Amino acid sequence: REAQVSCAKHKMVQLVIALLDHEQADVRQWATLVLSTAWAGYGEAKVQGAQLHAHEKLCLLLSDVVPEVRAAAAYC
Repeated sequence: REAQVSCAKHKMVQLVIALLDHEQADVRQWATLVLSTAWAGYGEAKVQGAQLHAHEKLCLLLSDVVPEVRAAAAYC
């Protein structure tokens, strides 16, 4: 939980959301998994994500051409 608070305080969520549009599939996949970890049981990070429209980007990733990216988006 301490790491989640620190990440939220230092705008990590904002930085990772920007990577959801990255041209490399592995970056999109891992950015999605990082978000899911940052959000796990931590409402403030979820609110930050919602304010930055992360849910819209994640919905788009559900139809990504790379199966691992789709799976990460579904997990998130």
